[in-house]
Order: sequence, then C-alpha cells, then structure tokens
Amino acid sequence: RERMHAWLAGCHRQGRSVVLSSHDLRESLQPAPRILLLEDGRLVFDGPNTAGNQETVRVRLHGGA
Repeated sequence: RERMHAWLAGCHRQGRSVVLSSHDLRESLQPAPRILLLEDGRLVFDGPNTAGNQETVRVRLHGGA
C-alpha cells in the first residue's frame, strides 16, 4: 500500500494522470488530488480532494443526497 501511494505521488509530481478504481473509499482518497465518483457508469461528482468533498462523496455513497 505504501509503495502504491509513493508511486501515485511520483506520478502526480510528474504531471501524470492515473485512474484508481477502488471500493475502499479510505484507500482511494489518500493519494488523490482529485475525486471522481461514478454511479452506474456515469460521472456524478468531479472535484478537488478536500475535506468537504470527501464528506460529499461519503454521504452520496451511503444513500444521501
């Protein structure tokens, strides 16, 4: 896990984009500068990785608005 996060951070520093798909929200939010949320194959959220946006995604994933 630490090696993957280090690799993702290196990609970010180099200006590369990486798509990380995971059902583990805590795991996937740590290294991400941006959050994309797909539901049924549709993009339903796209924004920077901020505490507020993380909460928005958590609420949405747990049946909220």
